Amino acid sequence: MYEESDKAFFQKIFRDVGQGYSKTSYKENDVFIKHLKSQDYIYINEKESEILQKSLKRGLRPEKEILEDAKKDNLWSDEDEDFIYKQESFIENLRKTSSQLLLKSEKEKHNLLIKEEQEALNKKINEKQSLFKHSAENYAKSKINDFFITFILFKDESLSEFFFNNEEFYDLDYSEVSNLIKINNKFSSIFSELNIQKLVLQEFFFPYMMLCEKPLDIFGKPAIKLTNFQMSICTYSQIFKNIFDNNPKIPDSIRKDPEAIFEYANSESTKSKQNLDKHLSQDGATTVFGADKEDYKHLGIEESEITQSTSLTEAAKKKGGTLNMQDLMDLQGKGA
Repeated sequence: MYEESDKAFFQKIFRDVGQGYSKTSYKENDVFIKHLKSQDYIYINEKESEILQKSLKRGLRPEKEILEDAKKDNLWSDEDEDFIYKQESFIENLRKTSSQLLLKSEKEKHNLLIKEEQEALNKKINEKQSLFKHSAENYAKSKINDFFITFILFKDESLSEFFFNNEEFYDLDYSEVSNLIKINNKFSSIFSELNIQKLVLQEFFFPYMMLCEKPLDIFGKPAIKLTNFQMSICTYSQIFKNIFDNNPKIPDSIRKDPEAIFEYANSESTKSKQNLDKHLSQDGATTVFGADKEDYKHLGIEESEITQSTSLTEAAKKKGGTLNMQDLMDLQGKGA
């Protein structure tokens, strides 16, 4: 595999996505990792359901029963369940609010709050999941994870011969299985959704962006036969092309940062951004309260356009601690 520090990192990802597999090594042998299609995931889900049904017939208990007993034993409660529901709703509302914030500095503070609340939610969810260590569902997940490893590893680049059969895989010791899991985790991190987004924003990919409107033109096959990674490239190509077409003032500093682009595009579409544009278009209006240089840069406003970014606190200090209506109008560029 390869590291993100490699100058050709994203080109190699694109190459692998195009060919439908990635090449690595295991015990000095080449191993080829299959890139899965939606049909493959359907098959894996069906396999997990099959394992679950067999485990239930063997007497393993479902999570629903375990949770009911946990409530009787005061190991879990309806209040715990209610906390998870309300916390998820609360975090969703925080994310909606964050998408409407205009200033980068405000977003960063708000996102820190989201992170803290998410940690509290994750802690409670993990507490709940710990009750299900011996559930039928947990057993099925464990078995399907093993099956997944054998399902994606092949001996040849034509992906015609599995690297392990089931018997060979279950004869492996713990350290060998651990190494295979590390290979899969490395593969998953390289081909993460974020890296696919970053790939689409690389300069070398721009000529391909228009081709992504028709999968047959770029990958040589209809959409139904695309791997999930190929489908993601086509999807994000259209998303970012649309964002760039509708937001010509996106700062150069964020044009390769997908998360920043999404934030910018969301801000662009809000009423607050429209109000800001209206405010800045007025004669003498060249500041936004509380904004620093990074905020202006994030908004695509040139530093030369800014006369002075003055916060209310700073302005009040200069006026002896208080501001009258004329002072506020002057700060907004509306004074006589």
